Amino acid sequence: MQGAPRSFDRRDALRSLASLCAIPVIAESGFADDPPVPARVSALKRVWTWDVPSGVLSRSSVVQPLTRIAVYTSDPLDAADAVCDSILRAQLESNEVGVLLQGFGMGGGSPTGPKWIVEGTTKLFLHPKDGVTPSDGLEWWVTPWFSTGVTSCSRWMTRFIERWRERQANGEPIPDPCRFHFDSEEWPQVVTSPLGAIGAFRAMQNDPRWTSEPILGFNQSIEAIWVSANRPSFDQTKYWFDPVNRDWSCWYQGVLFTGASAAMQAAAGSVIKEAWPNCGVSNYGTSTSFDGVDGRFDVDSRNPWLKYVHRSASDIQAPVFYNRPTTGNAELDRASETKVIASTRSSLSMMMHSFGGCSPSSMVPWIELVGERSEGAGSVVTTPAFSERIIGLLNEQQITECIVWSDPSANKTSNWDAFAPVVGVSSA
Repeated sequence: MQGAPRSFDRRDALRSLASLCAIPVIAESGFADDPPVPARVSALKRVWTWDVPSGVLSRSSVVQPLTRIAVYTSDPLDAADAVCDSILRAQLESNEVGVLLQGFGMGGGSPTGPKWIVEGTTKLFLHPKDGVTPSDGLEWWVTPWFSTGVTSCSRWMTRFIERWRERQANGEPIPDPCRFHFDSEEWPQVVTSPLGAIGAFRAMQNDPRWTSEPILGFNQSIEAIWVSANRPSFDQTKYWFDPVNRDWSCWYQGVLFTGASAAMQAAAGSVIKEAWPNCGVSNYGTSTSFDGVDGRFDVDSRNPWLKYVHRSASDIQAPVFYNRPTTGNAELDRASETKVIASTRSSLSMMMHSFGGCSPSSMVPWIELVGERSEGAGSVVTTPAFSERIIGLLNEQQITECIVWSDPSANKTSNWDAFAPVVGVSSA
């Protein structure tokens, strides 16, 4: 169904994608290499943390650990009890209850295993009924079809909330949450494997859902979205990053991101908002928006040509602003940090102005704790000076909340104490 190759203009495809998201015509531009700004740390009102901080930050009213549990294979009632018990032990007030469900929607297990299935209770992104027919070398789950997963996961989330409210009704002093953050990272992407996404897309064209199932976030079939984008061509014998496939990759990456965010909203966010309308919801990675106007593209850090448009369905945007691996050369590392700061400033501005703009209160970025962590054969070093520059950028946009992720190797009292003045907490 791909047909003969045809001429393709990336801007035409992006205009079509933009029109589906009700946004203006797109123009391209690059990042501005702006100088860093100094931190004004007093602007932060809430710093959520992945781990329980030690040292001086353990006594701070600004810093609050997230109530975090992994739910890859959890029963919803057991998961709700674990969260509620943790809240009771910590004696939290409502404005201190930030829940993080780790792995919701990811299912657990290996989708490339011999049975082509994943284990687990929340198979939003990896539900076998939402993929194409599995075969060797094909990432069957890399599709924007999520209807079966949404039904299953929204049922899980409903039971989770019902258990929470049941315990409240029984007189337990469990407050309502003010934030619900997710760390669900296994959404389908073009970059999943060299050939897998292209093979899955080609297989989708032979599936009845190609013309029938509406894609969340677009309310049109994938065929209609593809046609509206002037049918970006692809060569399934070549990798996604091959020059012949780059236009298709830019277009499809945006479709997958938009669909994944909408799926998270349908499966969890809307259920949470119905129960607790004032509770903000986000997911790591997918809760960001770039409309493509005046160069406002999301960009893959390892492939600068991979620029794409997508829209978050959640009410909180949660971009990820981590440092890059060190090289061991001080001059090169400093230059790398400067590039990270420049791209962070640019990304913040893009998100704050995309799709009509958003308020600072709807932005809760992820940043790293001061310290060193391993990454592959190298390491990432986040210094207090680098963190100050990142916090300074948040303050520049009047953002008052963030999430601090800490690798186990960096979760030390010395690092928490070094981080304290960065977020405006006295080390005395």
